[in-house]
Amino acid sequence: MCGICGIVLKKPVLEADEAERALRAMAAALRHRGPDDDGFFFDRPGGVFLGHRRLAILDLTPAGRQPLWNEDRSACVLVNGELYNWTELRAGLLARGHRFVSHSDAETLVHLYEERGAEAFEALRGMYAAALYDVARGVLHFARDPLGIKPLYVFESEDLLAFASETRAFHGLPGFCGEANGAALADFLLLGSVPAPRALPKKTRALMPGERIAVEDGRVTSCGGSPVPDWCAADVGDRAHAEEEMRNVLRDSVRRHLVSDAPIGLFLSGGIDSGALAGMAADALDRPVHTVSVSLDGHPLDEGALARKTSERYATRHRDVPLTQAEFEQALEHFLGHLDQPSIDGFNTYVVSRAARGAGLTVALSGVGGDEIFAGYANFARVPRLARWMRAASRLGGAGRAAAAF
Repeated sequence: MCGICGIVLKKPVLEADEAERALRAMAAALRHRGPDDDGFFFDRPGGVFLGHRRLAILDLTPAGRQPLWNEDRSACVLVNGELYNWTELRAGLLARGHRFVSHSDAETLVHLYEERGAEAFEALRGMYAAALYDVARGVLHFARDPLGIKPLYVFESEDLLAFASETRAFHGLPGFCGEANGAALADFLLLGSVPAPRALPKKTRALMPGERIAVEDGRVTSCGGSPVPDWCAADVGDRAHAEEEMRNVLRDSVRRHLVSDAPIGLFLSGGIDSGALAGMAADALDRPVHTVSVSLDGHPLDEGALARKTSERYATRHRDVPLTQAEFEQALEHFLGHLDQPSIDGFNTYVVSRAARGAGLTVALSGVGGDEIFAGYANFARVPRLARWMRAASRLGGAGRAAAAF
C-alpha cells in the first residue's frame, strides 16, 4: 500500500510556505504506508499541494516515483493501490502515440485522462484511491475504486479541503479538532466498524466506493458512487457453466494480482480460501509460491498443521511464525496504535502481515473476503430459511410483516 494526501486552499488561511509544511507533515503521518520514498507537487498560485508516500511494487526505480506526469506536464497523478488492467491500457496508449517514462501502473491513468478526462477512472480495474490534478485547467479529481477496497478520507472547512489515505494525516490542519463524531461512534458500537461515508473524526468523511470528487475554483462536486463494473455482472447461465466461469475469473484475478517487481507471497491458513489461492498461484507461477502463516501452538484454533499440509501439497516455500501470549499482547498494542478507524476485526491480518514483512515479502495475496462472497460462514445457512419466513409473513399482511421484521 501507499499513502496519498493533498490540500486545496479555498481561502488564504495558510501562506504557501505554511501549506507546504502542513502537507509534508500529512505525508509524514502516512510514512508507515509507504516507507520506500516520498514525492510532492506544490502549485502555489493554484493553492493545491499534493503528497505521496511510496511502497514500491511496480518499477522499483526512481522513474516510478509519484506524482507521475503526462508528456507536457499539464497533469499529474497519485495512486494508492494497484491497477490490474494497466498492461492492456498501456498497450493501447502506446499504440496511439503516448510516451511513458516508467513501467508503473499508475502512469497509465494520467495518459488515459488526456483522452477521456475524468471518465478515465471508469476504465480502471483494480483497487485504488487516486488523485489526478489537471494543472492546466486547475481541477483536482480524486476517486475511490468501485468496490471500496482502498480507503480515502476528506476533511473540509470553509477555508480548505484536504484528502488523505488515513484521517490521522489531518491532525494539525486549521479547523481540525479530532473530536469523535457521535454517529460514527454509534456505528462502531453497533456494527463493529464505521462504514462509509462516515469517519470517526468530526468534519471528515470517507469517499463511498466508486465515488469521484472534483475541486475547481473552491467548488466541490461529487458524482456519487459508481455502479459495480460490467465485469462483475456477467450472465453465467447454468450451474456447470457458472462453475467453470468462476474458476476462470478466480484464475485471472490471481494471475493479475501476482504481477509485482517486489517480493510477493500468500497468507496461508488452514481454510479453503487461502488453500485455493495457493493452488491457483502455484499454477500461475513458474517458481515456488512463498507462503506465510501464524500458528498458535497448543491452541484449539491453531491451523498451523493444516497450513503446512497445504504448503506440502503445492510445494510452496512456507514460513510458519509461532505466536506466544507475550507476543500476542505486544502485537495487539501495536495494532491498536496503527488502527486509523476503529474496528473489531483485522488483528489477525495485522499479525500475519507483520510476519510476511519479516520474511522479506512486500506484497501478499489473502483469502480475506472469501467467506462473505461464497457464503462460508455458518450463519449464511440460515438465509434461505429466513427468506421463506419472510415470504410466508408477507402473505399475512401488515402484522405478519411487522413480526417478521422484529
